[in-house]
Amino acid sequence: MIAGKVAGENCRQNLLQGNVDLKNTTTNGELRLEMLLRTSVHIRRFMDGIMKSDTLMNAALKLISPDQMKIMAVWKTS
Repeated sequence: MIAGKVAGENCRQNLLQGNVDLKNTTTNGELRLEMLLRTSVHIRRFMDGIMKSDTLMNAALKLISPDQMKIMAVWKTS
């Protein structure tokens, strides 16, 4: 789903800029997707470590504001 969203956003951005040859837009989309996947892996590994301990999990949740929690719950790619 993330790859589809990144591809769609990339195509839209290029079309708005007047670039109708979408064959050359792949690199930008691939770089964005790679960055998103790497970030996702880092967050997952971090959270896996925190979730091993109730004490750590409770402490982490106290540090996260409601606004930050909303951002994480509705993760956007742009």
